[in-house]
Amino acid sequence: MRHWLPDLAGTPWRAIILSERQQIWCLVDAIDYPWLVETNWNVWWSGRARWQLYAKRNVGRDRATVRMHREILKAVDPRPAFEIAALHGDHRNGQTLDNRRANLRWLTPAENRLNVHERERIPSLDLIVLQLKARERPRLEALEAIPF
Repeated sequence: MRHWLPDLAGTPWRAIILSERQQIWCLVDAIDYPWLVETNWNVWWSGRARWQLYAKRNVGRDRATVRMHREILKAVDPRPAFEIAALHGDHRNGQTLDNRRANLRWLTPAENRLNVHERERIPSLDLIVLQLKARERPRLEALEAIPF
């Protein structure tokens, strides 16, 4: 494991590297990890807010951009193509590299505009992982205490 990635062994989450050189990664649920890593993902800087980063890949001859959070939402909450085209994939906590299912939802453009986060209040991926692991620890300790 690369020293700059969090240790997610034994957790229900995984990290996907988007840029080795820039040490940029995203967080996903372990259940989505196998199908997501079948293709290469990289980082995209938002045109709206240059500090927001997204996981994306390019497809086809025209190199169309496919964003990871939208692909996960399509798998978890499938909808007709015409409906998906009119919706935004939203990151509840504002951290655009946190692509866990619990952090993603479909919103209308108007709803999405209401979910604006001040840059200073958006948690880092490292902080999210620390909080998730702290929340997970009591459950794991309880499982270890069960005699078999």
